[in-house]
Amino acid sequence: MKYIGFDLGDGESTVAQISSASKDIEPIILSLDDKRSFISAVAVDGEDNILIGEQAISLGDKNSLRVRFKSRFSENSEIAEKDIILFVKGVVRKLKDLDIGEDIQITVGCPAGWTLAMRERYKNLLVKANIPNVRVISESRAAFLYAREAKNIRVNPELLKESVLVVDIGSSTLDFAYIVNGKETGIGVFGNNNLGSGLIDEYLLQEAIKNSDSSEKINEIFTESYGWRCYAQLVSRKVKEKYFTNEELYKNSFCEEIVSLYYDGVQNLSIKASKEIIRNIINKPIKELNGKSFVEGIQYSLYEAAKVTKDNPPKLLILTGGASRMKFFKEQCKFSFPNAIIVNSEEPEFSIGKGLAYSGIIDERLREFRGEVKNFIKSGVVKENVDNQIKELIYPLVEKLTEYVITEGILPNIVLWKKGKIDTIEEMNSILLERIKDILVPEKIRPLLEKSIIDWSVSLCDKLQIPIDEICDRYMIPREEMNLLSINMRTDLHNINFSISNLQGENIINGIISLIIAILMGMLCGGSGTALIATGPLGFLGGAIIGIIAGLIGFNRTKHLFIKKSIPILLRKLVRKDIFLSEKTKEKLSISIMEELEKSENNFTFELSENISKELNNKLEKLAQDVEILIF
Repeated sequence: MKYIGFDLGDGESTVAQISSASKDIEPIILSLDDKRSFISAVAVDGEDNILIGEQAISLGDKNSLRVRFKSRFSENSEIAEKDIILFVKGVVRKLKDLDIGEDIQITVGCPAGWTLAMRERYKNLLVKANIPNVRVISESRAAFLYAREAKNIRVNPELLKESVLVVDIGSSTLDFAYIVNGKETGIGVFGNNNLGSGLIDEYLLQEAIKNSDSSEKINEIFTESYGWRCYAQLVSRKVKEKYFTNEELYKNSFCEEIVSLYYDGVQNLSIKASKEIIRNIINKPIKELNGKSFVEGIQYSLYEAAKVTKDNPPKLLILTGGASRMKFFKEQCKFSFPNAIIVNSEEPEFSIGKGLAYSGIIDERLREFRGEVKNFIKSGVVKENVDNQIKELIYPLVEKLTEYVITEGILPNIVLWKKGKIDTIEEMNSILLERIKDILVPEKIRPLLEKSIIDWSVSLCDKLQIPIDEICDRYMIPREEMNLLSINMRTDLHNINFSISNLQGENIINGIISLIIAILMGMLCGGSGTALIATGPLGFLGGAIIGIIAGLIGFNRTKHLFIKKSIPILLRKLVRKDIFLSEKTKEKLSISIMEELEKSENNFTFELSENISKELNNKLEKLAQDVEILIF
């Protein structure tokens, strides 16, 4: 597969190509009629052949010549739409002449400020022009991808992971892309659809007409023949570029081109650019910017960009587009973002085309990557791993809860009973029941369980990370983009590493605690009929105490009756607290709790495993989506 980036500019256009077999190779700029960058101009000759670029200017019928059709497109101009279709058809034919093959995808750029409706309308025109397998993305996105991927951008790659603002100024628009951590933010791409250096071309031409002795005749020609006006605009553009390419050279002089208009005779028009002429043009109010001057338009757009990025100001500004060479534009960028590093690409006129080509191969790779992640999710590997390890999560939690219930619930009441402050075991059962309700709340026992859950989560994610890393490697995706352990991990342990947030309407810790407490409360309250419940809500406790006393004094009455009796204080002192702290007592209570949790009717283990698997799969899918959505 070959990926073509078509930068259809309002002034100039370029076409770049990269192959899916390329890994460390940059896109190459294709030469159309021996031009790597060609004028966005279209015309027909006497035989209705489509001519583009320099051929359109030199060989085409001047009355059919059309330029600056992209800026006119935003005005919903049907004529501009026809001009775009004609120009694109001419480019497609040139590409076919280059024999680049059939297995291609072409990505065309558009201004960041265009709405989705405008992008869709633009894409439909490209389809009508017979562009195969076409897609449209913002030019500022392409500029960022070029800056990120290109080898000749002299910028620390780590800076591209910080806050970056791409500023792309072309002939018709000024576009911005704000990127944080290499991904699109909520601000994303924005721009001014009316602010481009083509305005300077237009006003250089108007200045030339005003100063011409034949201004009335020239205006008449331009009214009758739009093609000849387009021709004069191209010459005006040439003068502007000549001036800004070497401003120092024309500091005390001017550059000039003569346009000969062969229409109802011959009229010559002198188009000049000097420091004074340019200063007057960029500082006077113009209607296209609602009365602002060109400089004020630049200042205001940069001010707006600084305002919307103020919470995380860009550390790096990347200037692209042919007009980014203008000295006063660079100065305004530095003024608006004084703390940012500002870089220009070596060939700004090619950066968008190359970035569009990069986007094709990158996005295709990311789509395939996301598909494989989905297949991994569907394979059931996550569920299988969770099922295999779920008991390793539950056992430590039950052990900690068992010790907690004995220490914080049972023992304090044993002490009160031994001192005679609680009369009967039956009364102690009721008191203990309320005590259990008080202590078994997530806020109190969360610290006991968090570390066990974290440790278990890390172990699980370590196992899952191995096949995930293999997928990342196959598609050249940085492993950290899909690293489960680096997502939402906090040092205070208030959130486990894969951030499960949809378990029982709470996070995983609260969810697990709530489920275990529900089972435990049922057992201690006598509602489940388990082996723990010999008599009353705490038969286990009553049976243990009665067994101790009966063994010591040879008493052999029915335990059920004995629980209701008031035992003498001296006998109560025979019951030692450490009996309830013995490993045997803890083990018996833990086993009983585990048996209850594993009962099919409680569905605890199954439900817990299902929810953890579901949330892990959701997290994987979200991570894959985040990787794919670099910038729109």
